Amino acid sequence: MPFKDRLKRFIAVFAVFAVFIFPDSASAEVWHSDDAIGYIVHGTGYGHGRGMSQYGAYGWAVDYGWTWEEILDFYYGGTVLADVENSDIRVRLTAWDNTEDVTLVSTSGPLTVTF
Repeated sequence: MPFKDRLKRFIAVFAVFAVFIFPDSASAEVWHSDDAIGYIVHGTGYGHGRGMSQYGAYGWAVDYGWTWEEILDFYYGGTVLADVENSDIRVRLTAWDNTEDVTLVSTSGPLTVTF
């Protein structure tokens, strides 16, 4: 079995165990009280645990000399790189279903939200 395949398998197994060992390391906290006028979402950790890892991609490039194609294939194997139209995406925050008002505030620049 080639080294890359063994390494991918090791990382996949490690990632599964890491989810159970470090369950809160990539979670965001949300605070709410009955008299609150909004929500505060505070994110910490090393991301959501899905998709490409910034530190992992950096390591593959610097430590192993992988190309961007190899890195993308490792994280998103079986996908195809293609040009697509710029289109809207939808993100559903199901925890906020049936909430009358949601306020989003950006402290780092402009924020556009469309409902």
